[in-house]
Amino acid sequence: MESHRKKSNFLRELTRKLNIKGVQIIEKRVEELKTNEVGSFDEVVTRAFGSVDLFLKLSFPLLSNEGRSLIMHGPKGVELFRRLKRAAVDFGFSEARLEEVRLPMGDEQRRILIFLKR
Repeated sequence: MESHRKKSNFLRELTRKLNIKGVQIIEKRVEELKTNEVGSFDEVVTRAFGSVDLFLKLSFPLLSNEGRSLIMHGPKGVELFRRLKRAAVDFGFSEARLEEVRLPMGDEQRRILIFLKR
């Protein structure tokens, strides 16, 4: 989900060029989703969402059972994860985990915070 046309067009082109199947780019704000779209997503991903607490709150109802909310974060991801792991239960998530990945270009390390709905 991306509200900016230029960014959503880039994401569509990227998924097409990389031949990624099963991805739907929605060009709107999360608050604009229709009732029939709620509970229909396997994953909701963010890289730059203002408040991560708000992201968890808004993403939870969008997820199907067994759905995952993923937050990509930089060096402070570990501290953020420690705080969010406790808060995630209040939002309804049943499990939280942290994975570390190294980006292929520049050798930078990122953290992916994963929250599971069951």
